Formats: sequence, C-alpha cells, structure tokens
Amino acid sequence: MLARGFRFLVESERHRCRVGENVRGNRSQTISEGVLLQLAAVDHERVLGDGTGLSGKVHVGAKRISVHFRYRYRYRGQHREMPLGAWPRDRLADIRLRLEETKLRVLHRISE
Repeated sequence: MLARGFRFLVESERHRCRVGENVRGNRSQTISEGVLLQLAAVDHERVLGDGTGLSGKVHVGAKRISVHFRYRYRYRGQHREMPLGAWPRDRLADIRLRLEETKLRVLHRISE
C-alpha cells in the first residue's frame, strides 16, 4: 500500500509519473501491483526500478501492457542480467521470489 504524503501524479513532458519517481531521473520507487495497473500507453519502453537490482521494461502491445522484469548483477567481475518473468503473465510475488532466489545463487557463487 502506498504511504500517505506522496504526490501521486507529477506532470512532465506530457508524461505522467507516479509515487515520487522522476522522468529520466534517479529516484527509485517500490514496484507494486498498483503502480503496474496504472501504466498507460505513454509509458512504452520506460524502465521501472526499485533500487534492489530489480528493473522492469514496459511494453505496450495491441491488446495489453506488459512489464518484462530483469535482475542486473555482477558475477566474477562481469555484468549479467537474469530474466525473471513478465507481468501480468507472472504474478509480481513470483517475480520477487525469483529475484531472491537469484540473489542467493549469486551470493553463494552458483552460476546460471
């Protein structure tokens, strides 16, 4: 649930942003079902992040909006990305579970 005191909508360059995020800015947000449900066609190709390494790229199709999630990390000195799933096909809770599993695998030095 969203905390009180946040500005829910911010106008900037014909885009609407939610929950304290900036367009092309560095502020992070918590990715939640509510934020995902409010995505619109103007959010196409936008990258959502929550500051934990989880990021999602918004794709607008003919029938629906989807968000493809990835986890970016370093393993043995190299940058790597692990796909975690696509919302709404996969539940956000399942994506976060895969994120935690991947973090544990990286921590214990188990490669893909």
